[in-house]
Amino acid sequence: MASARTPLFQAFPRVGIPRAFLDYEDYVSTIDLLLRCEAFPEPTFLWWDVRLQPRFGTIEVRIMDAQTTVADSAALAALVQCLVRLEATEGSGSDPAFDLPEVLSENRFLAARDGVEASLIDARMGRRSPVTDVLASVLEMCAAHAEDLDCAEELQGAWNLAATPRSGRQQDLARGPNKLPGLVEALAALF
Repeated sequence: MASARTPLFQAFPRVGIPRAFLDYEDYVSTIDLLLRCEAFPEPTFLWWDVRLQPRFGTIEVRIMDAQTTVADSAALAALVQCLVRLEATEGSGSDPAFDLPEVLSENRFLAARDGVEASLIDARMGRRSPVTDVLASVLEMCAAHAEDLDCAEELQGAWNLAATPRSGRQQDLARGPNKLPGLVEALAALF
């Protein structure tokens, strides 16, 4: 698995892709019901891949595993920041009719299993596309936003993540003769 955390977290409630709420009021009333009925003590017990954080007025994207370098973390932060700005200012241009929960769930699984080697389902085109093609399209849509947000250099770091995925390197090291000690040593050398 390119992401061990994703399938492990599936054992818990309130994980994965949240449903599409009609609006903020729908979200608040749903979460309020669960809180009043003591399903969980506070909204941070929603472990969705993306969730609102009303206390800070932010959106948390929680799907990505921990990164091994600051540059990798910055690349992903820039990508998320640009995608949020893109959606907020222009909309993604996606047709909600093609945002099928089954396709989103399948793509989430494919990405967790195969990482950047995944071929994702494009419901609109009725075919699968390599992650690198999807990434190229996303980066193109985000380019102007990255300039405005002064994170163009960091955003381009997403290509480095796709070109040299850490998960494959970590898996190779874990299978090697030194197994876990070799993996820990290699990761420590990054810092």
